[in-house]
Amino acid sequence: MVIFDHDNVVVRYDRAKRVAVMAAALDRTEEEIAAAVFGSGLEDAADAGLLSPEGYLHALGERLGCTVSRSVWAAARAAGTTADPRMVALVARVARRMPVALLTNNGTLLREELATISPQVAGLGLPLHASGDLGVAKPDPEVYRRVARLHGVTPAHTLFVDDSPDYVDGARRAGLRAHLFTGYDPVVAFLTAEGALGGR
Repeated sequence: MVIFDHDNVVVRYDRAKRVAVMAAALDRTEEEIAAAVFGSGLEDAADAGLLSPEGYLHALGERLGCTVSRSVWAAARAAGTTADPRMVALVARVARRMPVALLTNNGTLLREELATISPQVAGLGLPLHASGDLGVAKPDPEVYRRVARLHGVTPAHTLFVDDSPDYVDGARRAGLRAHLFTGYDPVVAFLTAEGALGGR
């Protein structure tokens, strides 16, 4: 099987735009949003599975002094998320040959709102495994082994693609064959060499 990272591999993620859109929607400054979301530890707690989606949104609202709805959160995340058409097509092409999954260090909320955040990716109909669901995150080798087990595949028969050197290293320590994503052409070469695109 092949496991692809989500942010900055299949989609481009712009955190600043996400913050700006949420600030405008909630009538708060961008500094207030960034501090509440990223500086408070809330995002990390959600990514680790320590906060449910509802618990995360409630805690975020408490910090900001307002209600933060799912729709506001998802709209802001969607504003900062742009699908890469070539990568979406490539993932679909690989998925016609073998099992494919997405693995992201994000809370459960991203998985639940994927159709809003990235309809092109959601339209692929592939499983997206969020660290908030799994209770373990990249680069812990266990997260890669766990996803492989969920799909009935051994690490040695699993390919992994990510833009983070640390996460790629973690996958290799787990026994996967991993590629550091730097662009479309290199990942096509990697997948072709590994037989995921029909040649070796």
